[in-house]
Amino acid sequence: MEKSYYFSKNELVLLLGIGNVTEIYGFQMPSEKEFDDNAFTMALYQLVKRGCIEMGQEPELSEDMKWMTKVLRTCTKVLSVVSAEGSEQKCWYLAQPGAVVMELPVLSEEVRVRLVSQEKIAEEIFAGADLPENPLENEAAGQKIEDSQSGIKKEGAELLENLSINMDISQKDILEMEDANGIKNIVSVWDVADMKVHAPVERLVFYEGSLGYRVLILTDESRQVVFDSMEFRKKLQESLLEEEKKWSL
Repeated sequence: MEKSYYFSKNELVLLLGIGNVTEIYGFQMPSEKEFDDNAFTMALYQLVKRGCIEMGQEPELSEDMKWMTKVLRTCTKVLSVVSAEGSEQKCWYLAQPGAVVMELPVLSEEVRVRLVSQEKIAEEIFAGADLPENPLENEAAGQKIEDSQSGIKKEGAELLENLSINMDISQKDILEMEDANGIKNIVSVWDVADMKVHAPVERLVFYEGSLGYRVLILTDESRQVVFDSMEFRKKLQESLLEEEKKWSL
C-alpha cells in the first residue's frame, strides 16, 4: 500500500484534531486557536468533498485517515530529512502498522502526505533521497581505496575533525556550511528522533567527496565518519525498523 494526499496545513490540523493526534513531531503546524470560522469551514468542506471526512452527528475520518492518525499517535521514531534539493523537509513517522511520510516541497503551501505499508518502508527510505542509487558495497571497499590514496584519506579525517557540527545546529544551517575550499558539499542531513524522549538521538550528515558520499554520524556521545555504502544503508534501515519488527512478531 502506498497512497498520496496533498493537504493545506489547516486541513491537516483539522484531520489531526478529529483523529486525536495531540502532537506531531518535526513539522511546524498552525494551532487550532489560529483558525477563524471561515478557515475552519473551508477546510472541513474540502475534506468532506474529497472523502477524507464523513459527516454524521460527529465528523468521522475515512479509513485511510484513521490509519494515518493511528500511525501518528503510536510512532516510536521519526526520521527528519532536509536535503539541498527537493523538499524543504521530509518526516517519516514510523510505527507498527507502517509509516506516514510528510513532505513540505519548496515554495509550496501544501503538505504532501504519503501512507506507506510496513513491508515497503525499507525500500522507500532511500528512494528519492538525492543520493546515489549504487553506492559502494561496504565500508571495507571504501577503506581499501582510501588506504591507497592519501588525499581521499585526509578528506575523511578533515570532515570528521573540522566541521563544527553538533546536535544543536539546525539541519538547514548545516546544509549551508562550506568546506576548507569554500565549497558546499553537504547534500542532506537526517535526524533520528526517539519519541520516548521526544528529541533527536542521532544525526547523519551526507557529504559528497572525491570517492562518492561519506556520512558523518553524530550522537551525544560519539562522532564518526563512514562511507555511504549498501552495508551502511542496510544497518540504518534495520535500526529504524527494529522496534516495529519486534511488535509484528
